Amino acid sequence: MRLSPSPAAQFQATKTRAVLGVQLFFQAVLAILALWIALITALVWHQAGSYLPQLDHVYFGRWILCSILGERPLLNRYTWWIGIRFNGVQLRLDAASAWLAGPELYRRSFYQAFHHAATNGWAWPSI
Repeated sequence: MRLSPSPAAQFQATKTRAVLGVQLFFQAVLAILALWIALITALVWHQAGSYLPQLDHVYFGRWILCSILGERPLLNRYTWWIGIRFNGVQLRLDAASAWLAGPELYRRSFYQAFHHAATNGWAWPSI
């Protein structure tokens, strides 16, 4: 009668432990990455609110959406038909993105503000 597991069972247990360890590691990395993105987005939210208090974050979500859809090299080829509503006016995505990143509003695209907040911290980028 054997008291120890067979070599095949030991190998299977080691393999299962390794797979579960790798999955746990990648879940932890993904959670840290999602937390980092959320914190930097909150920092950009705070910077935009202190820089543009008259807007009260009304266009912040649309600014993110227009930056993500309108400035991605592959996505922007297929988003010419998307319209975004601003105060009852329907703007095309590229026009809305240009307007939001223009000098009268955020002055930067969300990507530029996110990059600046991720690398330089609290200061809002100057012109």
